[in-house]
Amino acid sequence: MLSPLDIIAGLIAVISTAIIMEKIFPLQSINSADLIWKMRPRLTIPRFRSDILIQILIFGALGAVIGAGLRHPFFGFIGAALIRCYPLLVHRRTLSTLFSSDHARITNSSILGALDTAAVHYALVATTLRWRFPTPTSSKFIIILRRLTRYPIIALGYLSLSTLAIACHTPYSIALSVPFYLAWILFGSTVAKAGDFQLLHSSPRPRQILAALHALLGAALTTALWSSPLILTALLFLIGGLALEKARRTPVSITGLTDVDVGYGITAPTELLHLYGRGLTIPFILAFGLYFLIRHAS
Repeated sequence: MLSPLDIIAGLIAVISTAIIMEKIFPLQSINSADLIWKMRPRLTIPRFRSDILIQILIFGALGAVIGAGLRHPFFGFIGAALIRCYPLLVHRRTLSTLFSSDHARITNSSILGALDTAAVHYALVATTLRWRFPTPTSSKFIIILRRLTRYPIIALGYLSLSTLAIACHTPYSIALSVPFYLAWILFGSTVAKAGDFQLLHSSPRPRQILAALHALLGAALTTALWSSPLILTALLFLIGGLALEKARRTPVSITGLTDVDVGYGITAPTELLHLYGRGLTIPFILAFGLYFLIRHAS
């Protein structure tokens, strides 16, 4: 029997994830070339493009996964697709905001092929940051708080991950703890960047503290959902989070790719594997350790 909490959590998860997607890949956007050569002669601004349909279908699939956890995948698909379509159905945007959205869409789409981790981070921050002009301060604590509050992806990410776990978990969905652990640890690397002062040649301790606090929060949520031992769960999250933070503390840039035949007719560039897999070995092993810990405790 579904509880109202599961339904509300699923709805919040879909809405918060839709907001994240809209900030990173806006649905409504135009560029100056299309405006001059395509839209102005027709005196209309098209609402649908092929990439919009792809986004809606992908988001609908995510809603179907959440709906499957709530035993209604079809309604999850339809509901998520409609929520993702909300900016198209309701918002009436000006040309300036449409141009700005196109800049964000192009910038964030280009990071999919970027080979520089610092460039990826700066692109995401530049297109989603709330621009403010606070008074100058030398306090690292205040700077970290400002970074956390000005970067809405962090708050929305916490909301999305936690409500996704609440909506999809059941006493028998122990396997869900593995992707939840990995997603939480990966998201922790984004949170830890709020304490990054490398340009000032400062100590990495603020990053480590943020990563540790984030890990403890994930351990508390895991314990509440799957009744795992708190101390051992916190230890697994701490080790995984700090290991990933240490591995990804220094930005990496790739200048060349070397294709290696893996033996099945597939070539894989080792540099890309290193770029995207940095620091994931220990968290990946610990994720299955968490699974067996929860299974043994239950």
